[in-house]
Amino acid sequence: MKVKNLRIKLKRNLLISMICPLFSAVALICLIFVNSNRGGFHLIMSYIIGALLWLSPICEIVFLIMASLKRKYIESKMKTKLLQDKCRPGIIVFFSSKEAFFGDIVFIISAIATVIIVAAKISRSYVVFPVLAVLYLSFNAHCFLNGKNYRFLKAYNKFVKERKKG
Repeated sequence: MKVKNLRIKLKRNLLISMICPLFSAVALICLIFVNSNRGGFHLIMSYIIGALLWLSPICEIVFLIMASLKRKYIESKMKTKLLQDKCRPGIIVFFSSKEAFFGDIVFIISAIATVIIVAAKISRSYVVFPVLAVLYLSFNAHCFLNGKNYRFLKAYNKFVKERKKG
């Protein structure tokens, strides 16, 4: 398979893995409006929300693994190393790019907001669930934008542009 086709599939898999957390975040926010004790519609919605909360991260992981496999294959076919051998995972890297800077700032702010909510013992669901949704999304954005796959894709796109110029 051509590297160009793999790069397109890598982009697609990364995009899907970035969209998947949106479903979990929406499901968290929907928890505000659902009361499973009421039965009927609310009970069905609580099952749907529960399924979204579990299926979304599973799909995210599957597409992330597929993207990683494509990245590793592209790297093995290239003569030039785009990432360092000891490249750290995105979960422990902060501020690795302009995009990651904004994702990391939102993550830090939402983590602080979550700590404040827990310390203040705020239990109102209309406050807690949206903050948890933002924390979840910003954590995923932090991991994604600082991750190896995203850094590789940025470096590869830059490499291709420079090769076309020269």
